[in-house]
Amino acid sequence: MSGMYQVYERGQTHFQIGDNTNLFDWTYVGNVARAHLLAADKLDVPAPPPLTEREKIPTSLDEVGLLTEEEENIVGYPLPSISVTTGHHRTPTCKSRPLGPYMTLPPDAEKIETSFFDPNPPLSNRPVVRTRFDPLSEHSINRLKLHNPEKNPLQVAGQVFFITNGEPCYFWDFARSIWHQLDAYFPGHRQPRSTVKLPKALGLTAASGAEWFGWLTGKEPTFTRFKVTFSCATRWHNIEKARRVLGYEPEVGVEEGIKRMVDVSCVISNLSSLTPL
Repeated sequence: MSGMYQVYERGQTHFQIGDNTNLFDWTYVGNVARAHLLAADKLDVPAPPPLTEREKIPTSLDEVGLLTEEEENIVGYPLPSISVTTGHHRTPTCKSRPLGPYMTLPPDAEKIETSFFDPNPPLSNRPVVRTRFDPLSEHSINRLKLHNPEKNPLQVAGQVFFITNGEPCYFWDFARSIWHQLDAYFPGHRQPRSTVKLPKALGLTAASGAEWFGWLTGKEPTFTRFKVTFSCATRWHNIEKARRVLGYEPEVGVEEGIKRMVDVSCVISNLSSLTPL
């Protein structure tokens, strides 16, 4: 928030480095805290048995066999889409859809349309399709079992989980959302200006010059090659494992998280004028 506010205060929000096609994950801190609590609560929950509990420990993928019923119950059901920011959207099907223009309505037209607009639709029964490269496919899970037969890859203890909001967005869209929220606290501070787009290579060159100038003058540069690289990086992660094993679902969306961050920052700092956070 501090860096985003400094850009806002200096009137530099009209600059953009890169083409803004790089997806980036941002995570509301409350969601991260909740994920830790879920992990702590599930440490004592019995996990699917590891290979060491079998009479003979398998030595090849063929010997590991199919996933157990307990494992299938974790990875086999369709997950709902994450809709805390975008809202819930139904996917039309042959049995549940809005009716378009018909010369003659189908015999169950009312049932089809009513099902689509049901505020509490049933869980989707679409199949879960995976390739062998999917980290939660049978092939990948069995490889992890062979690599460490003392642990089941679908347990909580000793496992690694990505925790994000599950809502990757373009980097500069996120920054502009923050600046838009700040406009409510500082009306009139920003004047409408056309966006100036700088290629990443040009940004790196300018940042190198800023770093050299800072080294020569003994001042810390505010524009660095790290910031250019960071703002142009693609950085988002698959949180399916956390959703299935931990039961994690983000409760605060990116849009609401931005609003809370800006509100809390401005209240804590008691900003009555434009002063750095």
